[in-house]
Amino acid sequence: MERNPRLFIALIGAGIVLTVLTGIALYGLFTGPRTAGAGEDRTSSAAPTETDGPSAGDELLAIDREAGGEEFARSAAEALFTWSTRGQASPELVREHLLEVADPTGYETPGLYADLAGYLPSESQWRQLRQFDTRQSIKITELAIPQTWEDVVSDPANELAPGTVAFTIDAERIRSGGWEGSAHRDETRDEVEFTVFVTCPEKTGECSLLRLSKLGSALR
Repeated sequence: MERNPRLFIALIGAGIVLTVLTGIALYGLFTGPRTAGAGEDRTSSAAPTETDGPSAGDELLAIDREAGGEEFARSAAEALFTWSTRGQASPELVREHLLEVADPTGYETPGLYADLAGYLPSESQWRQLRQFDTRQSIKITELAIPQTWEDVVSDPANELAPGTVAFTIDAERIRSGGWEGSAHRDETRDEVEFTVFVTCPEKTGECSLLRLSKLGSALR
């Protein structure tokens, strides 16, 4: 029976969304004083298409820790959403890549590890997606500090690490795939929203990724 790669990719994506919706809530950041250590709408196209941007390759995108909060959040988001099932990449490698820029104190790292599970395919989903040489990228349309973040910072119950800030990202997730090496690649595009929590202490000059909101549950 002939397989429909576009339908298959969409079904796998739906499974990932279900995982996200039943995933853990955001904790950690707002659980009181911390002891700091060292400091969707969908559109699809049936026309053959070239892969978008960095997703055409197999290398993980670099994350710039010294670019400042906004650019760091952008590069972390792009590194999270940009992957290819071709070659050596795997969901675990993508996760490890993001954990390399995690909270240096280790306080938020277990939470971040759990957060990432809501954004990445499982190993079994990855194996299925690999049959279609599936590649994913993201096109960020808006990145800004949410209006509610000021209330979070001003609440004395939320004792945050120095330099902590949230950035809400609106973007288009782009996924393409083709069956058995065919030159014809189908593409799906989904609108996604999420919030990235980062810290950029002045004394270190480097930013770290603390937590991620659940996909589709961004601060506004």
